[in-house]
Amino acid sequence: MSGGGDVPIPTPIVGKDLIYFNSAHGPSSPIYAIKNDASGDITTKPTGILSEYVKWSIPRGGSYIHTMLLYNEHLYNVNWTEQ
Repeated sequence: MSGGGDVPIPTPIVGKDLIYFNSAHGPSSPIYAIKNDASGDITTKPTGILSEYVKWSIPRGGSYIHTMLLYNEHLYNVNWTEQ
């Protein structure tokens, strides 16, 4: 899979037959939920069309450093803004 942040630091997490990962450094900060049986090129198309293995995605909102948390069927992600 290509695309997303240019420095993917957060650790992917697995739960409910999905692999969740995010990154945020550079022009994009996506969050993805990928089916755990994915194979081949699963890159999301520039038009936003998802691969058959990408359950869902959010194009902005990923975290640069922090790993997400999956707890009681909720996915949590830390995001900060400079003030």
